[in-house]
Amino acid sequence: VAEEQWLPHPADRLDLWEADFDHFVNVTVPETIENQSGRVTRHLIKAQETFEIDNAKLMKRERKINERHEFHVADAHKNMTEVVRKRKDCFVLVEEDIYAEERDSDRAEERHFDVTHHRVREVQTMKSGLAQAREDTDVAILETINVTMARLQTSVLENFGAGERAEELSDGS
Repeated sequence: VAEEQWLPHPADRLDLWEADFDHFVNVTVPETIENQSGRVTRHLIKAQETFEIDNAKLMKRERKINERHEFHVADAHKNMTEVVRKRKDCFVLVEEDIYAEERDSDRAEERHFDVTHHRVREVQTMKSGLAQAREDTDVAILETINVTMARLQTSVLENFGAGERAEELSDGS
């Protein structure tokens, strides 16, 4: 009996051992782990929360940077488009100015040509008129010279001899 009181029955002993083992595995070990790793876990949880806050701040900053980048890209594209448009407009204006100057220059040249051509025609008309007047004057002078020469010859022949010859000459004129 003493042994039975001192040593429990083997079936009871196995039940006690299993209950003690279950208590050890399910209660004592998790409590010990929790007690030993609780501070580390709390520190990890706090570090995780801090990381998430910092990560959220960084993501917000990155989002703002991306938004500014997109704005600057769009603004640069708009500015470049505007610069290209202004350059094209300037080239069109320069081209129009060049054409206007060419037209004005062509008109001035035509006016100058017309005036010069008209003046050349006047000079040619005056030249032909003067040539005709000179020719008429020359013909009159030549006729006068012929008549005068004939009279001179007649007078010379009459005064210095050869009377027959003078009559022939006077009859021929």
